[in-house]
Amino acid sequence: MRPVHRAALLVAPAALALSSCGIPATDVVEAGGPASGIAPTTPVYFVRNGTLVAVPRRVPEAGDVRTALEALLQGPTAQERLKSLTTRLARQPERLWPTSAPARTQDGTTTPADTPPPSETPTEAAETPTEAAETPTEAAETATEAAETPTEAVEVTTRGDSLSVELPWYTAELSSLAADQVICTAARAYLPTLWDVESVTVTVTSAVGRTAEGSDDRCPDL
Repeated sequence: MRPVHRAALLVAPAALALSSCGIPATDVVEAGGPASGIAPTTPVYFVRNGTLVAVPRRVPEAGDVRTALEALLQGPTAQERLKSLTTRLARQPERLWPTSAPARTQDGTTTPADTPPPSETPTEAAETPTEAAETPTEAAETATEAAETPTEAVEVTTRGDSLSVELPWYTAELSSLAADQVICTAARAYLPTLWDVESVTVTVTSAVGRTAEGSDDRCPDL
């Protein structure tokens, strides 16, 4: 008997042994879905040479538009800045920051922040030098707190294949490119939650109540 025939005869008993043990001899066995527990990423849009550039940011779950926009407002990282990435989403100068956030009216405009009320009586207004004077440590802590960036959340409202974004009061007026940064970041963060939708329309309201609208049709991919 030739060796090739003998090898062929050995295949049948091996297949029979597998079948008798309950192990299928053929067909592909599915190994299950992809691994879970990995935080999804979404593109956030910064600027290089006047053009939008998408960079990845992790979000707690797909469709978390607010987290994506807050990452955008934080600006590029130090390493990204070394790659010439910048942002056009400027902040108002610190000297213009109110002591409290201004209220937004029904028509979308903002009202000035409340100022501290005057002392009720002359006695209350008059303080001893010891009470009025701040120690150098207290003065330094006050200056540090005033220099911190506000953390008021971005307001996001979704409706079907569109959404609206209201930026915090500490953001400056939007340029066209800055508006595109917000529109692309919000739209691409929201898009994974929609079925059979190819484009998302975004309306952005700036801190002074002006609006800009656009879609993600021309937003670059990661």
